[in-house]
Amino acid sequence: MSKPVSIPIYIRLLLFTAAVLFPQLVRSQALNGTITDQKGDPIPYATVFIKELAQGTTSNVDGKYGIDVPEGTYTVIYRSLGYAPQSITVKVNKKPVSQNITMVDQVHQLSEIRVYGNGEDPAYPIMRHVIGLSNFHKNQIESYKADVYLRGTVHFKKVSRIIRNQLRKQKVEVKSGDTFVDETYSTITFDAPDHYKQVIKSVNSTFPDIVDFPVMKFFAASLYDDNIDILISPLGRNAFNHYKYVYEGFSYEGDYTIDKIKVIPRRRSKQLFSGYLYIIDGLWCLHSADLNFDTPFGEVNVRQVFDEVKPGIWMPVGHNYAFEGGILGVKGSVHFGGSVKYRDVVLNPRLIAVNPINTMPQFADKTEPQTENQDSVKENKSEPMGHEVEDGKRIAKVAKILNKENITNRDMNKLSRLVSRESKIAEDEGEQSLELKDKNQQVVVSGAENKDSAYWNEIRPIPLTKNEIESFEKRDSLKTVAPKSNIFTSSQKRSDFLTRYFGPLFTGKKWTNRDTTFHVSYPGIINLKSFGFNAVDGWKVHQEITFNKTGRPGHAFWFTPWGTWAINRKAVLWGGKTALTYAPMHRGIANLDFGRKTSDFNSLYAIDPFINAVASLFFKENYARYYENRYIDFRNRIDLANGLVFYGGFSWNDRRRLENSTNYSFFRTDVDYLNNLPHNHVVTDANLNSQINTVLKLKIEYTPRYYYRVKDGVKKMAHSDFPTFWFQYNKGIKGLFNSTADFDYLEAGLKQGIRINSATSFTYEIRGGWFPNRKQIHFSDFSQTNSQPSPVLFKEFRHGFFIPGYYELRTDNRFIEGHVSYKAPYILLKYLPGISNTLWRELVWAGYYSMPSYPQYTEIGYSLIEVLFNGNIGVFAGFDDWHYSRVGMNLVIRIY
Repeated sequence: MSKPVSIPIYIRLLLFTAAVLFPQLVRSQALNGTITDQKGDPIPYATVFIKELAQGTTSNVDGKYGIDVPEGTYTVIYRSLGYAPQSITVKVNKKPVSQNITMVDQVHQLSEIRVYGNGEDPAYPIMRHVIGLSNFHKNQIESYKADVYLRGTVHFKKVSRIIRNQLRKQKVEVKSGDTFVDETYSTITFDAPDHYKQVIKSVNSTFPDIVDFPVMKFFAASLYDDNIDILISPLGRNAFNHYKYVYEGFSYEGDYTIDKIKVIPRRRSKQLFSGYLYIIDGLWCLHSADLNFDTPFGEVNVRQVFDEVKPGIWMPVGHNYAFEGGILGVKGSVHFGGSVKYRDVVLNPRLIAVNPINTMPQFADKTEPQTENQDSVKENKSEPMGHEVEDGKRIAKVAKILNKENITNRDMNKLSRLVSRESKIAEDEGEQSLELKDKNQQVVVSGAENKDSAYWNEIRPIPLTKNEIESFEKRDSLKTVAPKSNIFTSSQKRSDFLTRYFGPLFTGKKWTNRDTTFHVSYPGIINLKSFGFNAVDGWKVHQEITFNKTGRPGHAFWFTPWGTWAINRKAVLWGGKTALTYAPMHRGIANLDFGRKTSDFNSLYAIDPFINAVASLFFKENYARYYENRYIDFRNRIDLANGLVFYGGFSWNDRRRLENSTNYSFFRTDVDYLNNLPHNHVVTDANLNSQINTVLKLKIEYTPRYYYRVKDGVKKMAHSDFPTFWFQYNKGIKGLFNSTADFDYLEAGLKQGIRINSATSFTYEIRGGWFPNRKQIHFSDFSQTNSQPSPVLFKEFRHGFFIPGYYELRTDNRFIEGHVSYKAPYILLKYLPGISNTLWRELVWAGYYSMPSYPQYTEIGYSLIEVLFNGNIGVFAGFDDWHYSRVGMNLVIRIY
């Protein structure tokens, strides 16, 4: 398969947004026809379901459908939201059968509405049943196979000249009126809880190149989830906090009663849906959904239709997504649709099933219902197994809740926990090993992209529209056009010469050898690292080049020599950085750095050099403090066992005191820079004077039950449900290589990040340190704490302080530090009108720091994050010994 094209970000985002909503999503012409309403107008995106084959498809925008089935007699069910479903019997033989359908408007009855004593809308008891059983419906299938057809179409109504020129640089030609189509025919195999294998049998695309559309990633998402990426599901456990529901009547479909529920967001928000849910009464599952949500580009319409693939088991068979809107001079529409044919559907034997007749719970069975003899065998067992007794108790509790006419929120949460317990057992049984196999495997059949139009006309279950047909015809015609002659004018030749030889000098370039095992990267003269300024060095020019040699997976070597000219200090700085990766199953990496450089005293959490330069030149504010370091530094990291990491390091440093070498700035020329002395309450001249230090650093880190993946023999850590613990020891070795350092430092701590869902997370960190020996210690070896007082930052820090100075919270004695943070779509301000209708999230945090001879410091803060996609706006307050002392705010522009 060809390499996927780098299509415009907004198109990729639209396709992603479409696909992420569809939990499962194929074949075309033995049965065909047109679906219209009573006026004769076509009904787009209606579903056609063959009951005996558990196979479905949808009509196109013109109401036309086509589906390939073997000879036989079938029950065909036609559905479209807003219309009464139709079920007919069709006999298919060797000749194609044309069956046109006229659908009538659906009438929802209201005569059976019950008004409860508390005045609550009757939609709420229905939704509590559905939400309480959402885990069951999400996990009721143990495995299945399916033939999947998926098609995405992008139609450009308007493309501005600027965008066309930008795309042309990527060798992508797009103009107003163009249509691009990508269709895929695959076989999907699913195994609980979330493993998918996709075999792509054929791909047909008119995009500039084949679009890599990761179907399986989106199959796992479901409206039964609490969140679908950043969107909050109306069937999630916290849905009542975000949605209101209105009962709008019911209709009958065979033996089932279908309740129509209107979904109303409690506030304007691009993270909330609006529209309708159709619920099967008694089974408390989705029959269909017609929902909308806003994006920064326009409104999205999502339609899903479910059908009964096995008695009482409803799965999605029709998927349609439509978008129309635009951004940055581009206007257009996107449609995404698919059809599915399920095979070998196996029910999860651990989960509780709900009897559709009396709503009494029972265990699901993999094959057929139990016979009377099987039941009697169970009854005759003298001593039932312990887990069977426990299962029976849960079944009884579920039955008690489901038999209530009006369940409460408390009942709903209890029901959800009971069903979740069964789901957790199923997951535990499938995850005994800490090695995580790839949940989504993709195999592309050789020649998948080389199928001719006759093949696609035979298998395509959703007929092409006029624009889609023209798109494929245009692509096929371009393939036969001879390439243009390569004739250039002299000015073009001159331009190419300048671009070829002088372009890399200014903007950088990466060179690769023929077998791609050796790379040379040069960032160019023009980049943010090439030029800089600080009060110690003055103006400086920096250049570097990187050589990279790769071998078999997990084995590589990097070497980056660099040089810097500190103009005002009149010093030539130089050095080299090396890295060697080895032992790929133990994640081994060794580093050796050497040279002469200007170093920040706060080496772990130094201010960004660009921010410091801007603050100095424009505001005469030199945040950073520096010393000169002539050094050799060796570090090594390796896994001793899974989750057990050893860090070892040895460094020799000739540290020399520096003073400011310039008073230059663009403004405030009458004001001097502050001297090059870090502000700290315990630092002395002895800690800052020139000295030679030899330091040994050892650290052990352990994360229990740390899951990992292995790809091409290289181990990569995934996640753990436990905290990470660490212990560190640093030793200043007096007398070794003329070292005057003489100190011992001990540190221990733990930290954990807990991902609650795709948009919400909670983190905490606690650490403490102590210097039992501090006879001679350089300030750069003091304990270091992340303090970022700059009003503008280029990186988001969840565990840090934002009011104290860069060097204020450091000690050569002992300290204890703690942080906690919570990030979510809705915490405080996002509930307000105006702000609620954004994709922003919120972050709240608190930090604590204590050391001798210094007030206990506490800081709390709040941030609106992802403002305009990449910005954070934060406010925070500081407290000394629990008394309010300071307040501040900052802007984070996330570049790194």
